[in-house]
Amino acid sequence: MIRYYLTPLMIASSLWTAAASGWKDICELTVLPNPAGVDQQYGALGTLPNGDLIATFHRGEIMVYSQVDKVWKKWGEGLHEPLGLHVENQHSIVVVQRAELTRITDTDKDGKADSYQAICNSWGMSGNYHEFAFGAAKSPDGHFYVALGTASNGGGARPEIRGEWSDAGGLTHEFIKPDWISGGRPKMPRMYARVPYRGWVVKVNPTTGEMIPVASGLRTPHGVHVNAQGEVFVNDNQGDWLANSKLYRIEQDKFYGHPASLQWTKGWDKGTPSELPAEELDKIRSKALCYLPQGDLANSPTQILTLPKEGFGPYGGDLIMGEMNQSRLVRYLPDTVNGKQQGAALSFMAHPDLSRGNAKLSLGDDGVIYVGKTHLSWPGDSGLVSLKYNQNPHLAIDEIALTKTGFRITLNEAPDATEIELKGSRYGLLYHQKYGSPKMKLTELKASSILVKGNVIEVTLEQSPVADQIYDITLNGVSSSKLGKLIAPRFFYTAHEVIK
Repeated sequence: MIRYYLTPLMIASSLWTAAASGWKDICELTVLPNPAGVDQQYGALGTLPNGDLIATFHRGEIMVYSQVDKVWKKWGEGLHEPLGLHVENQHSIVVVQRAELTRITDTDKDGKADSYQAICNSWGMSGNYHEFAFGAAKSPDGHFYVALGTASNGGGARPEIRGEWSDAGGLTHEFIKPDWISGGRPKMPRMYARVPYRGWVVKVNPTTGEMIPVASGLRTPHGVHVNAQGEVFVNDNQGDWLANSKLYRIEQDKFYGHPASLQWTKGWDKGTPSELPAEELDKIRSKALCYLPQGDLANSPTQILTLPKEGFGPYGGDLIMGEMNQSRLVRYLPDTVNGKQQGAALSFMAHPDLSRGNAKLSLGDDGVIYVGKTHLSWPGDSGLVSLKYNQNPHLAIDEIALTKTGFRITLNEAPDATEIELKGSRYGLLYHQKYGSPKMKLTELKASSILVKGNVIEVTLEQSPVADQIYDITLNGVSSSKLGKLIAPRFFYTAHEVIK
């Protein structure tokens, strides 16, 4: 590995101030109590105006945690797998559960919900175990966004369904119903969408209850988020047709790659979508903002949030998300190339005691992120923790931009001119029906120069960036006499576009 000696400032002091040396120094983790007698898997989590937490649980309870008394009290119950909520005010929430979007209210303000109003129940249900509903993300125009998971061939459809059944390709409802005597099931695509709008993002008018289909092509879209500008972000979990987990910015009438949902496109007449050639589907799909490399960064991304601009140091305003299988949150840094957004993802708040199952996030006051955990028979955990950003000074990446010859990495402080080593690789991924993808044409990266200009590191690669590649880059040896070593020096940049 080549070492680059960068500027005359090599004599800069190597004595650091009391800077953070790792995530444990940056965020304080506190394990919070769980309600007694409840399956401690969190389905949704929110913060009430008075600072108390409100949570839904796997078995359908709604509980409130008093920050003053440090106790849980039951607020409501009877929900069916609630997997997202929006806090309207101290006495009202909107929850997405498997069958509907529901407004739940404590009308007499006695500390217990007494009104359950179905806002919308227009999406289809086949009874398949994998037909999750995520979201209840509210946009500035008042609509609620919901993302509907596809069904799995690991389970069949029930005899009773809600909504129309699609017979595309000759797969009738009668044919797909499980044989409850032998346990056998007919061969189906790995994930399927035989009832309306599975695999779609939809929006719901909170006044009329009208459900408006927005975009198709999702598999298991756990994270649903609308920022203050009205941009809709969704992440999806690796699987068939998904080489890695991904982060999308959702736009009206776009198709994002998983074909099962296409049969609910108006005028669809091409049979079973998953049987179409990948080349044909690739021509109509919109690409993700970035990949979330399997195993290296994220296996099952979850709820998405935008951090407040104040209270989170160099991370203020950033998009973050949870992660089920690894002991970290994930951070996204956008970049625009040729007028199209793409970007980088990197580890965030990877406290050594965080553990897995980080499914549900809620922002509290004073730089606190609450994390509710679940496992639902997958790798994960249960319980509730808080991560408090403690303002401990440290060196961090602010921006990552692709250049014609490599990358421009902007830090929150000028690094010292010491030895910087680049370690990395690039690779492509396959778009195909199979589950996931190997790293295609894995190529080691080498730098021809690394220059420090103020708080910017300019990396020139021996080979200029190549389109449709994931760049896995670690910058070793980056440090500051004021702020210590660079925290999270590894990033994953998705280069759909390159600068010509």
